[in-house]
Amino acid sequence: MKFRLLVTLVLLCLNVNIYAQEAPMPNLQEGDKWVYNIKIDQLPQGSMTRKWEFSVVRVSSSSVVVARKPVDSNLPPQESAFANDWSRSNSVNGKITTTLKNFDFPLQVGKKWEVAFTDEKPNDKIKLVKRSFTYKVIGWEEVKVTAGTFKAIKIEADGEWFNEFFPTNIIAGSRVESGATGSSVTIESRNSSTPKSTSGKYYKAIWYSPEVKREVKSVEETFNADSSISNRTTAELDSLQLQR
Repeated sequence: MKFRLLVTLVLLCLNVNIYAQEAPMPNLQEGDKWVYNIKIDQLPQGSMTRKWEFSVVRVSSSSVVVARKPVDSNLPPQESAFANDWSRSNSVNGKITTTLKNFDFPLQVGKKWEVAFTDEKPNDKIKLVKRSFTYKVIGWEEVKVTAGTFKAIKIEADGEWFNEFFPTNIIAGSRVESGATGSSVTIESRNSSTPKSTSGKYYKAIWYSPEVKREVKSVEETFNADSSISNRTTAELDSLQLQR
């Protein structure tokens, strides 16, 4: 009886230690490199899987520049800037705004945060864009991917998207046709119309590993207004090379 009680207490302590553990902000280094197998399901059209390489080009006190390219491509990589916590900001209505924040360090089980923005007139077709996400840290799990088995903390996010459009332009034109009785001119015109606004939801599941300095696996889904899935992107770590 005493032995069983002791085992129970030990297991309880282990569980408490696991769930009390924090995942700190990563110490990114120039030369850190990750390769992911990324599968994109564009429903109902089909799916495509490709390996992508991500490498750290430059690190400062507040930002990091990451180059990315398909492993099988001979083209130069594309470079993008992120904050050191892997968040990303863009100009929204003339103001630098956080538009992506999958991690809010230190990561702790139960922690929540939100990302939301409204972009007015992002281009000549879209009048308004709204995006919102609510994140929550779920817990620690062992995740097995091609690169190995890692202890990772799972984050889930639910989101919503909304697009409002400008009216389409008036189209007018003419067409000349020749028939048995001679030529004729046909005038064509179409009044302007406003495309119907569209909306839907998002879902994300991300497994972050402190050992890897970023996610080892992620799933992102986009839903239409009728709750059907239009896109699912799955990424799994294939290999890594870190500067210690």
